[in-house]
Amino acid sequence: LPRTRTEHVVLEAWQAVLHRTEIGITDDFFAAGGHSLAAVEVVARLRETLGTDIPLRVLFEHPTIERMAAWIDAHSAASNAALPIRRLTSGERAPLSFAQERVWLFQKLESDSATYNVTPIIRLRGPLDRAHLTTAIVQLLERHEALRSIFVEGDAGPEQRVEDVPADVLEYHSIRDVPVASRETQRQQVIRTRNARPFDLGVEIPFRALLLEVDADVHDLVLTFHHVASDYTSVRTFIRELHTLYAGGALRPLPVTYRDYAAWERASWSDDRLNDEVRFWADYLEGAPHVLDFPVDRPRTAETGYSGEFIEILVPEPAAAPLLGLAQQERVSVFPLLLAVFGAVLHRHTGQRDLVIGAPATGRSRSELQDVVGMFINQIPVRLQVAPARTLRELVRDARTSALAALAHQDMPFPRLVELLGGSREAGRTPLFQVMLNVLPAGLDNPLPSVDGVEFVQPDVREFRSLIDLHSKYDFTLYAMQREGGLHLGLVYNRDLFDHSRM
Repeated sequence: LPRTRTEHVVLEAWQAVLHRTEIGITDDFFAAGGHSLAAVEVVARLRETLGTDIPLRVLFEHPTIERMAAWIDAHSAASNAALPIRRLTSGERAPLSFAQERVWLFQKLESDSATYNVTPIIRLRGPLDRAHLTTAIVQLLERHEALRSIFVEGDAGPEQRVEDVPADVLEYHSIRDVPVASRETQRQQVIRTRNARPFDLGVEIPFRALLLEVDADVHDLVLTFHHVASDYTSVRTFIRELHTLYAGGALRPLPVTYRDYAAWERASWSDDRLNDEVRFWADYLEGAPHVLDFPVDRPRTAETGYSGEFIEILVPEPAAAPLLGLAQQERVSVFPLLLAVFGAVLHRHTGQRDLVIGAPATGRSRSELQDVVGMFINQIPVRLQVAPARTLRELVRDARTSALAALAHQDMPFPRLVELLGGSREAGRTPLFQVMLNVLPAGLDNPLPSVDGVEFVQPDVREFRSLIDLHSKYDFTLYAMQREGGLHLGLVYNRDLFDHSRM
């Protein structure tokens, strides 16, 4: 049982995030079901409740209630309150966040590319009220400024400017009269065409919506987001809030906007903070290779593009059970488990014992940001050293240790990390790492209740293509999600480099 006020506060935060009541003060957060997303939420809650700046790394380095509370008590006097996110005035200049700037620069250089387009699809079954749906979408764009911003060159660098919601924000198209035998082909063609159309971010907001009538009382809501203004969590938030508004519900006002966050993020990186983070990453990556020598079928050149090919497989519960059982025995989440397996496979194909694998970090380290739509994702390198004599169990333990160390320092903006530690650049090869592991949180396909006879069918893991990015920004990316006791895996690889037979 908790013995101090701080232990009580930490316990309550853990219980709320992990949805568990039976947690002891010496239980390990990650063994109790925690993961990096949950860690971010716990720290955000504690910052808000206690009014003090708690670095995310504290939970990773002190993963029990007892140890975390002791750290907070020991440092509370010396710790300043977290720098507040100030609300910008309507006419005040708003810079791009570090994550936005990276995406914006790519789009500027590759203006004809749709690499950063993401197109989730919601199936709507029932007597849809189109006017009501349009109103709900307009309300969401008014609420989330990032989705109605354009990105222009300002005197002090690129900046984002908020626009009015376009009058034609929801387009309409019908394939109801197409013969049934060819209707699905036509549907897929419409969706592919939508996703393949690039955004001109200097004049066009980074969001499109199409209502596609498929049959009587059957519609697909085809949403296209540009990554400069959204991420995976943002898409989930948008769909959840769209359902709430269509149902006539109310949304809690947002305490800050994405513009506020972008300005705050730029201001929050003092020289001392940056130096501390650079020291960690320099030590963590010392001696690590910047190149993964995975065999290719075609040479890498400056013209190597981002065309992705997709392979997916559902590992059913009986086959996944031994692997997931190992994770339970070692008290680790799915990420370090798959990091170990992925590392072992990469070692087998490259012979390299020292590997650097990219991983996404949520970037939402403050409670005010949990429901804000925008681009918060940061990339971090995770190092894994593979020795042939080590067992998979030992490799999982190593993966957990290394991943927790890296995730504890996930706030370091990736562009700054590349700038300071990225080494020499090579045409057609991404800096620091060339492969990614992305473990998607479960829950996107949780059913939403019907509204006046209209059923909202969310994109789910059975349609991986509407969940993940099918452009290959890296040599290849392994996606994974736990579902119904099994594992759903998807591999997106660069077809300019690899043949299907190799992957």
